Amino acid sequence: MFEIINDEKLYFEKFKDFSIDQEKIPLFIDPKREDLLKISRNLSMNDYMFKQIVKCDLGMILSREVMSYTMNADFCRKWIDTLEEMKQASTLLIIGLYKDFTQKKYWKF
Repeated sequence: MFEIINDEKLYFEKFKDFSIDQEKIPLFIDPKREDLLKISRNLSMNDYMFKQIVKCDLGMILSREVMSYTMNADFCRKWIDTLEEMKQASTLLIIGLYKDFTQKKYWKF
């Protein structure tokens, strides 16, 4: 079901060109995460229901480690860097790692 990729640049190249008609879904897993590799090998297409992505007005990245998502235009119409830019939007996508979703950052929004 998945095409396991452990190179971030290659993953985002494949993710950018992904379509629902492809046989395998590109999935980035750090080689150190053996637990995730085992889980991903046991999944099949029957375990999921596919839905169209709804594009947001704006997107904001909280974690430096996932900045590569800004290379994909499927998630939002424009990527922003500051909360000041947020005033012009009715929808906002926030992408980050779990460690960066703190209460302090949340209250800023």
